[in-house]
Amino acid sequence: MYRAVRSICLLLGAGLAVGTPAQAAPLAETTIQGLRISVATAGGVPLKAGEAQEMTIAFHDAATGAPVPGLTPMGWFDRRKENAPSCPARIGAFVQGGLTTRAEADLNAWRIVTMNEDATLAVIDPVDGLSRTKLEHLVELGSPGYDWRLSPDGRALYVSLPDAGTVAVVDARNWTVTRRIPVEGARNLSLAASGSTLWSSSANGAVAIDTASLEVSARFDLGGPARPVIGAGKVLLLAARTARLVDTADTSAVQTLEVGGRAAAWSPLSQSFFTADPARAGIHVIAEHDGSVREVEAAAGLVSLVASPDGRWIAAPNPPAGQVLFLDTADNSIRHRVEIADEPDQVAFTTEFAYVRALGSERVSMLRLADLAGAAPVSTTEVPAGSRVPGDAPVRPAGAPAIAPAAMPGAMLLANPAEEAVWLHMEGMNAPMGSLAVARHNPRAVLAVGYGLREVEPGIHSATVTLPRHGDYELALRLDSPAVAECLPVAVAPDPAGRKRLALEHLGGERVLPVGQTADIRFRLSGPANVGEAKDVQLMAILLPGTRQTRVAAEPLGKGEYSAKLALPEAGRWQLLVEAPSLRVGYHQLPWRILDAVEEPKNETP
Repeated sequence: MYRAVRSICLLLGAGLAVGTPAQAAPLAETTIQGLRISVATAGGVPLKAGEAQEMTIAFHDAATGAPVPGLTPMGWFDRRKENAPSCPARIGAFVQGGLTTRAEADLNAWRIVTMNEDATLAVIDPVDGLSRTKLEHLVELGSPGYDWRLSPDGRALYVSLPDAGTVAVVDARNWTVTRRIPVEGARNLSLAASGSTLWSSSANGAVAIDTASLEVSARFDLGGPARPVIGAGKVLLLAARTARLVDTADTSAVQTLEVGGRAAAWSPLSQSFFTADPARAGIHVIAEHDGSVREVEAAAGLVSLVASPDGRWIAAPNPPAGQVLFLDTADNSIRHRVEIADEPDQVAFTTEFAYVRALGSERVSMLRLADLAGAAPVSTTEVPAGSRVPGDAPVRPAGAPAIAPAAMPGAMLLANPAEEAVWLHMEGMNAPMGSLAVARHNPRAVLAVGYGLREVEPGIHSATVTLPRHGDYELALRLDSPAVAECLPVAVAPDPAGRKRLALEHLGGERVLPVGQTADIRFRLSGPANVGEAKDVQLMAILLPGTRQTRVAAEPLGKGEYSAKLALPEAGRWQLLVEAPSLRVGYHQLPWRILDAVEEPKNETP
């Protein structure tokens, strides 16, 4: 799967620096595959152990000096080891061993989030998880979700709750609901590329929500719910029998269109919206600049429209016909009608493949995007996603997809509610890389949330890194296209503040607790000077293998000791974990312990 690529090592001396958005002078720079790659820290200072530092990796054309946008770099910091395998081999181990291999610092850290039938969101660590379960958080929404959108900085997740008539705002770092915005009839969501405005359908049309104030800033009446779809400078509000084009810079500038439908997509390549209705034949193409409409002949039964990442293709699954249509936005023609059995209903894209889910099949079909440009029939391959078909699960439909790109190149997440699991498929492999159980939660939709490198300016990618110890490290850097695998030796300086690593000691010898009985769970944190002052320490108990969780605040007792009053609500084996956000430590970073909850025998009266 991995091609042999040139490996170059650069000695950075006392530290590593990268071109920041302000373009501090790089401390390391190399040219490879036509790219000039610069790595720097903010201000060009050395990396220091125990200190969270902003770093960037900048990519420029080696010939012209122009920034190269749109790349998807991956990076890892790991301790330098004697007699280590080659750089490409180590990078291959980090990528291929993604479910079991962890570097000291992962610049690609991400989480899998599932929208579940039981009105929860499950947050899963796909790398090493939590012992027998990989469930990290369970967010109680209070009402089943329908659609969601992630903010551009990855810090907020907006979830529509139709039954509650609200849009929930979820902190995508601490995984708590921070706000509920009243929107009667909230279902379909669309978010501006800047993240400044969230659009939601409503009972009578649609609303615009200012994401800074989290207040509704504009309302549009279309006589019924309207699906919002964001374009370049306008938003399409699509109702059953009518539509509006709204200028996002001036929401009073509204154009009414004599077209309706239920499915819609936007192509940045053609600067057009595409709409369809399962009850009517045809796909409507709406030019954003003037609102002109033309119709492309197609069969009835189209349930959704999905644009490829570059906007070249619009995929239109037709479950009753057992087909997926592919419309070429270059000339607005149906280029292919691909036969997919068992009710194909969802399509998702990576940069090279389209994935098709069918309600009546436990397998997902893949087809290569490069084949769509040709006239020959498009062939498909299938990959398993469990042993049960998704349509067997008694779950309500969701607007958010059950198949979605993972936060790594060439990978797809496949949620199967009947299997109660999410499957991770890497392109180039004949079978999924692994599965992650979401037991008892029936995942209806899936999403990848990235915590690592982000393109903050064209060609410049930024991340925050904290290295736990001083000494000799290597930054392993990988690109898919062009193919680059580069390992940079990095010297990490000692922590100037002399901070110690956070350590956790579980106190008390309890191993068994009666169900429902409150116990005083004690533990001690040591290391940083302020360890006894943390006010946000929490204890989380997870019923293995991840079917239920409960959290309680831990009260400081002095000298780093904490107390948490915990009652386990159900019999079984529970895993206890501790987090302290103010100390920059999460549940998966500290030692855990196991408690067994048992039912007390009932007293029988003679």
